[in-house]
Amino acid sequence: MRILIFKLGFIGDVIMSLPALVELRTRMPDAHITWVVDRPALPILQATQLIDEFVVLEEKKIAQGPLWKRGFELLAFWKRLGINRYDRIIVGHADSKVRVLLLPARGKQWRQFNRNGDAWGTIFPVPGRHHSHEFIKLFGDVSYPNTATVTYPKLTLPDVKTSHPLPTTPFVTLAPGGTQSTPGGSGWLRRWPTEYYVALAGRLLNEGYAVALIGGKDDDWVTAHFDELPVHNYIGKFPLLETISFLSYSRLLVTNDCGPLHFSALADTPVLGIFGPTNPQEKIPFHKGSSFVWGGEALSCRPCYDNKVYAPCTLNTCLTSVPVDLVWQRVQTYL
Repeated sequence: MRILIFKLGFIGDVIMSLPALVELRTRMPDAHITWVVDRPALPILQATQLIDEFVVLEEKKIAQGPLWKRGFELLAFWKRLGINRYDRIIVGHADSKVRVLLLPARGKQWRQFNRNGDAWGTIFPVPGRHHSHEFIKLFGDVSYPNTATVTYPKLTLPDVKTSHPLPTTPFVTLAPGGTQSTPGGSGWLRRWPTEYYVALAGRLLNEGYAVALIGGKDDDWVTAHFDELPVHNYIGKFPLLETISFLSYSRLLVTNDCGPLHFSALADTPVLGIFGPTNPQEKIPFHKGSSFVWGGEALSCRPCYDNKVYAPCTLNTCLTSVPVDLVWQRVQTYL
């Protein structure tokens, strides 16, 4: 059995597809699995040790820049993909234009997410169902109730302690940035206000806990907000796998709906996710100690994100209405 999986997108989305990979490999241990992946998510997929072959697609190079460069990159990708036949081609995207990217591939069976009828496939991600369950249904012929737990792969990780000093006292990790963003993009609509994180950090410090900050290099803007607090700032310091390793030492992670939320599942670290315009029932990890706060209960517009765009919004009431006191009460149950 030869299987081709095409799943790009944000790292968190790729992580939500991993339980489906575990399920697929369990049911078909001898299958040869090839995964088309964008470079940022490659380390996580490699660390699962469940995939036989990778084909890297530089998504930004194909989507942006002069037309001739985009065409050149597409041809280079087609060369890497090769003209191969597969028993099953699995596409974890609803966009039918993906077929152009996979033009050289031939498959006996094509399975693809599709929100617009059955012209291209037979799998339909159901709003309100967890994305991991929908991936399991996409990858195979199995459907679980939304309350069913899932299995995450155990990654082969570097030990972050060998390269970075960690806090010497029990610590809580905060991820105030994330959401693919510097200020100004629409990702801010998924962020609990930074000043609320600062207030939460102050309460943790007063109780004797260390506070660590994590995030990517694009989250550097967060740092200045915490200048007056003695926090451990690791923003932009860790590669992807070391970030997951770091979280495995943390007492708790408090985060927006962004990549680190899903890292917690791979690190098996308790997490408190703070949600607003997105539905936590579709995204919150399944591991023990995973919980969420969902703001804006009285708002008719919640959730407003349809997996493409947010509703026009300038107030972000669903998240600004989540008080620090409420989050602090939830955090205390973990300490």
